[in-house]
Amino acid sequence: MTLLAQLKNNSYQTIFSEFLVDTYGEKFFMYNFLISSICGLLLIFALVVTFMTN
Repeated sequence: MTLLAQLKNNSYQTIFSEFLVDTYGEKFFMYNFLISSICGLLLIFALVVTFMTN
């Protein structure tokens, strides 16, 4: 029962992820990269500001 449910869940997940990759693939990864780089820049900026004020 649990194995069957797990298999069902896995198949749904793979179908869903494949659908996502097919439809949003490149855009999604680009946005992910942009967001992560922006967060990194903000973190560096905050660190610089804190060091400057101290």
